[in-house]
Amino acid sequence: MTIITVPEQNVDVALPKAFDGVPSPLHPANVDYEAAGGNAAMKQVSDVLAWGWDEANAINDLRPNMDPEHRSATHDRLIRERVDASQRVWADKMDRARATLKAEQARVDRQLEEAAGLKSNPAHFDAITSAFFSMKPGQRAETLAQLVEQGENAALATLMEAPLFLSGLLAEQRDSIKTRVLEKVNPEGLNLSRQLAKAFAKLEDASFASLTMFADLKAGTEPGAAATRARMAAARNMAANAGQR
Repeated sequence: MTIITVPEQNVDVALPKAFDGVPSPLHPANVDYEAAGGNAAMKQVSDVLAWGWDEANAINDLRPNMDPEHRSATHDRLIRERVDASQRVWADKMDRARATLKAEQARVDRQLEEAAGLKSNPAHFDAITSAFFSMKPGQRAETLAQLVEQGENAALATLMEAPLFLSGLLAEQRDSIKTRVLEKVNPEGLNLSRQLAKAFAKLEDASFASLTMFADLKAGTEPGAAATRARMAAARNMAANAGQR
């Protein structure tokens, strides 16, 4: 029986890469700010993702490329410290991007509300709901389309506020009124509002994906990991050499 003895002197064993590629939610192209007219808030989000993408790639490439003047334990510590520092910067950038997006979303939505002018006239409530309730379904749909086209937004606001059993509208018809009005009065603003909402969702996707990403970048760098890595490598080498005899 061959007895394998692991040398007491640890050798330096480089870290492997954490992954083959940075998680796709961090790609800056996920937020197409140019399609939204170069919106500054969305560009900030894209820039934050670009920073995270580049930093993660840099750390991932650095893991297996140890400075020849360093021992593996030192290299591990430097990687660990860089990951911690990068994660703090990333969290700050993400918080700022969230705040900017929320403020921009609120600004755009206020403009849309003003453009829509959906303010009802209580004096006309009974007349409008009664008229719609007495219509046949097809006539309701046709009249609703006419009101949108004619810009009768006060009447439309009444139909939005009225219970369905009073207006006779379907829930889908009532819920579509605001969007149909906005598409008519400010289609660019509505598109921007939608793009901002998508950008926020992409930002949250990136935030969630980054938790695992930073953990992977830091994996194997904890104190003592370098010595364990060296012992395992030595044992593998000894076993391979013994098998060749």
